[in-house]
Amino acid sequence: MTRTPTARDLTLAQILERQQQAFLADPQPGVKIRRDRILRLKRLVLDNAADLTEAMREDYGSRPETFSTLTDIASSIPDLDHQRGNIKKWMRPTRVSRALEAVGFTQQVRHDPKGVVGIIGPWNFPLYLTIVPAGSALGAGNRVMIWPSSVTAHTTEALCRLAPEYFAVDELAIAGPEHGRGSDFSVLPFDHLFFTGSPGVGKSVAKDAAENL
Repeated sequence: MTRTPTARDLTLAQILERQQQAFLADPQPGVKIRRDRILRLKRLVLDNAADLTEAMREDYGSRPETFSTLTDIASSIPDLDHQRGNIKKWMRPTRVSRALEAVGFTQQVRHDPKGVVGIIGPWNFPLYLTIVPAGSALGAGNRVMIWPSSVTAHTTEALCRLAPEYFAVDELAIAGPEHGRGSDFSVLPFDHLFFTGSPGVGKSVAKDAAENL
């Protein structure tokens, strides 16, 4: 039986290509699919809370596990629940002008998925500031690639190991050290790139991303 490849079996370019193809095959996923993806993201965090807080303890040394539980585990859940609960409302087109409609013109703003969203996470809240943006991107109907901070190596290792249990690589993929440097990630032609970090690194990321506008 052929094993389904994970992010670790593929290059960043191969992951991106798989996600792009998957998005083109289903560019407007329905409410049920979007809610299911966020639910699986929530389960990834809750099912493995002990492993993830232990990984953060190893990364930070003196950081209490209770602190990580509150800031990265518990704090993520209300946001994910809020996203799941509002997807149907957020997907509805927005009416622009009732006055124009009254004279026969119809205008609306559609909230369509963009495609593949890249997320670059910081070192200080490695779960909260990657998981919550990932939930937003999945809720909006996108595919997601995450680049965790290289500083939190143990947390990244845990996420790389756990993510394939909940997501196919064409839905959500976590990049690890085998995928090179952060600059190898930020130069990819994402449809949207979400970054949290220092102004200095942000300038570099913005420069890389600008090449793909």
